[in-house]
Amino acid sequence: MSTLPTKKTLRTTHTEAIYQDHMFHNPEAPCHLDNIDPSKIIKEWDDCLISENDFPYDGVFTTSHVFSLKLHTADSLLLYVARTRIEVAEYIDNNYDYILENTKSGQSIPDHTHIHLLNR
Repeated sequence: MSTLPTKKTLRTTHTEAIYQDHMFHNPEAPCHLDNIDPSKIIKEWDDCLISENDFPYDGVFTTSHVFSLKLHTADSLLLYVARTRIEVAEYIDNNYDYILENTKSGQSIPDHTHIHLLNR
């Protein structure tokens, strides 16, 4: 009897199942980064914000937030410019241990550039 290989994930089995169910049942859903529930916003600036990750990397990290532009774009340069502004960079440096940015092949939201801010 053989077993199928499983995809490695940073999420717990439970959170990964919820994420996969969401992706399966909502393939055409609008980008959730465009309409973030205000109660999930951690920190906000004029053009960008940090919010809770709807599907956190809770298998490895205790904190799993998302940094994104308010503008819907796939332009990673704009995200880089926002992230490196002094007040944003200082906030990220003082509050997070890791920054994770998926490559295009690993992005579940390829049309809205974002990075993950994580703590162990």
